[in-house]
Amino acid sequence: MNNLSATKDNLARLVKRFESKVLSEWDEASTRKSLIDGFGETLGWDTDDPESGGNF
Repeated sequence: MNNLSATKDNLARLVKRFESKVLSEWDEASTRKSLIDGFGETLGWDTDDPESGGNF
């Protein structure tokens, strides 16, 4: 699988994860960890290291 295909698959998984939850189940911390950090990681960002520039 090439990089573009893997990225598309990972993004599709994030969308399905978001769609499968009721909005009331999302709080700020779980949204960040499950969706926002997941999106950044899919793009190759180091979301755990504030010095890397990937911490948004």
